[in-house]
Amino acid sequence: MFCRPGLLLAVLLIGPTGCATTSPPPSESMIAALRAQHRDLIASISSGKSTSDQARDAYYAKMEAIQPPLPDLDSLKELRAQLAGRVAAGHLTREQAESSLSAREVNLLKLWANRAAQYANEQHEIQRLRDEHEEGLWQQKQIEQGEKIFRDRPRL
Repeated sequence: MFCRPGLLLAVLLIGPTGCATTSPPPSESMIAALRAQHRDLIASISSGKSTSDQARDAYYAKMEAIQPPLPDLDSLKELRAQLAGRVAAGHLTREQAESSLSAREVNLLKLWANRAAQYANEQHEIQRLRDEHEEGLWQQKQIEQGEKIFRDRPRL
């Protein structure tokens, strides 16, 4: 199946999401590492090896170092600050705040994993279209060369 060159060029330049300036999400392997670090964070807090603030400071620093920046990380940091304020004001217990924050972290990890998987699928589709386009160009070149050989053959 041949692909129209204009469509392929548009997909390659603009991208499958329709926006040329969107930065790619973190890779699936990066998300897997973040999930493992989150499990370590919860285990460290549960075992008493470190306080919640110490463990989360280290975890959030690792998330901040990721490039391109993780979407919604700022809102997660804001939630953390708001929950700390509500605990200090006595509106929430430390456990309630921990539960809310951990739930939001898990939800963001799921969101990032979904985006990473979608991006990987889109990249595979783009590569498939490139390969299909190159195959079509190669076939077209073979046809043209065959026509040239047939046209230029000696006449008897």
